[in-house]
Amino acid sequence: TDGTLIFTGTLVCKYCEAPQSNDATLLLEHCKKCLKIPRPDSKYNYVCVFCDYHSYYSSSVRDHLRLHTGEKPFRCPYCEYSSAQKVNLNLHIKIKHVLNHVRITELRCRFCQCGLNSDIESLLTHSKSCTVPYRENPSFQLVCLFCDYHSYNSGHMKNHIRRHIGEKPYKCNICHLETIQKSQMTLHMKIRH
Repeated sequence: TDGTLIFTGTLVCKYCEAPQSNDATLLLEHCKKCLKIPRPDSKYNYVCVFCDYHSYYSSSVRDHLRLHTGEKPFRCPYCEYSSAQKVNLNLHIKIKHVLNHVRITELRCRFCQCGLNSDIESLLTHSKSCTVPYRENPSFQLVCLFCDYHSYNSGHMKNHIRRHIGEKPYKCNICHLETIQKSQMTLHMKIRH
């Protein structure tokens, strides 16, 4: 796997050798209360009973303990995926389900109520050609189909629409960050890599 030690069988505290539950919440109590655990700093209330990991925060140690126990309590309601951390489940749902299925099937123009394709070029074309919205200033040909934003610049409108639909076409091949604008990715590459 990824190098994480997952215990099978009986879990035992490496400091006091007491048998432990496989439940991260119960393990967390022992991490806080075990008198035999050496604490590198008295402020570290939580020390892992299986390795040297420690933290001030119970949530950090609880998430860490799940790496050892293999517990994955956060289950995707749409597929078989489960995760040890809620943040990973939320990311999974956003990437695999919301962007690919839910939002795309619900896109509607707020003016004419027609169903919309999630393709950015189609959305841009409709934002210019929809006949329902009143365009007070003729130079602002592009109207957002989802809010009150309007623009004369197609690049600005594309970036704006991407915020609504969650599209991030620029991807970092080093850390997997995704951005809406190319300039954001360029800045990221300069600062981080």
